[in-house]
Amino acid sequence: MAIDIKEILRAAQKRADAATPATPTNDLLYLLSVAERADQNPIYSVDTTPELLQGSLSSEPGKLYYSKGDKKLFATNGSNEFQSMELPPTYFMSNGKNFGYLHGGLSGVTTTEKLAFSSGTISTVSPGWTHPSEAGTGFSSETKGYIAGGATPAPFFYSRNIRIMPFAAETMTTSPQTFTQGLHVTPVSNPNPGTVGIYLASGTSAKAYSVGYIFRGKNAYDGGNGLDTTSKYHTSTDVLSQAIVSLSGGKGYRGGAANDGVNAYISAATPVPPTFPRQQTNLLAMASDTELSGSITVGTPTADGHAQSETMINSSTNVYYSGVQNNAPNPTTYITEIFKYSFSVGSPVTLSIIGDLTENKARGSAHCTFENGYWTRANAVPSPAPTAPGSVDRFPFATEVGAVEIATYTNNAIAEAVGTNLQY
Repeated sequence: MAIDIKEILRAAQKRADAATPATPTNDLLYLLSVAERADQNPIYSVDTTPELLQGSLSSEPGKLYYSKGDKKLFATNGSNEFQSMELPPTYFMSNGKNFGYLHGGLSGVTTTEKLAFSSGTISTVSPGWTHPSEAGTGFSSETKGYIAGGATPAPFFYSRNIRIMPFAAETMTTSPQTFTQGLHVTPVSNPNPGTVGIYLASGTSAKAYSVGYIFRGKNAYDGGNGLDTTSKYHTSTDVLSQAIVSLSGGKGYRGGAANDGVNAYISAATPVPPTFPRQQTNLLAMASDTELSGSITVGTPTADGHAQSETMINSSTNVYYSGVQNNAPNPTTYITEIFKYSFSVGSPVTLSIIGDLTENKARGSAHCTFENGYWTRANAVPSPAPTAPGSVDRFPFATEVGAVEIATYTNNAIAEAVGTNLQY
């Protein structure tokens, strides 16, 4: 089998960038030795980057050098100059390139379908995820998709399970890890297993740290107000860490989440506590799992902004969301507007309305590549819906105009289907 040295080097640099002062240098050099064996190209080590730059350079292109001081790779370019092998910031982001997946929904649907980003066509996956899932939380690694929690129809119960589907095989397995605590955090004595799972949570995929996050949500122990806790699933080791952070600002569910490769952006959600404005976005530093003190408050140019059912996605520079429920004057009215703000750490930032989808996409799902956002419509109120549920709008990030309906899923019961973040 051919070995792609570039991918090996990228993986090595990815691990190196995630290193801390406590990371043994030998561990890092071991990764680089793998690349050396694959390419038969010796990797030379120096203690510091200045030492590297002051040394004699090879005029032969492609010679690799590793600076142990700042844990970076360099290569000669053939002109007695060094070229940094640092990865672009987008390498650590989780936007899709090939397919986005949609699974489940109301009424016990077990269908899995996928959207090909290159052609805009939809096909049924067999067998795919085969369990009924309503309002589960999706996230992905580079090779697998995950659905955490969710609910099933009558007899209604909250799922404690995490279901896994390798993208290559498209066959479901179940993680040995389960949600074992009510509210992600408070142990419940002898609970009904169908009451301590998680439902209507939001999530995001943290590629650089090999984890998927589950934010807020609800279950039978939330008192009707939802949850404020955060859990995460380690995709490389299949370990679930429960209740690692309690988010400030209040409890809730039906929110949205996105990330810039470093920080996660978690939107406000239903219900509407009087102390938590719908325009607040929590920030989580994913390297340390700590909430940043400068949570974003985004300015709202209209009365819109109730974050219920919103689907958040991101380009390489911005957060986008739509599917928002209008909180005035009619709380059952969903809107078509697309909102945007730039990646930022601090408060406030400006929220812009940059365009409209062809119709409201509330209680649906969303996918994103670096070029486009894709929003899927569900059968949300008001009823009857203007068109059949399942329609997909493609929205170009470069021009931010001209959302176009490109396809329709065959599953007509996809309200609360799992799709956001199920992509690769």
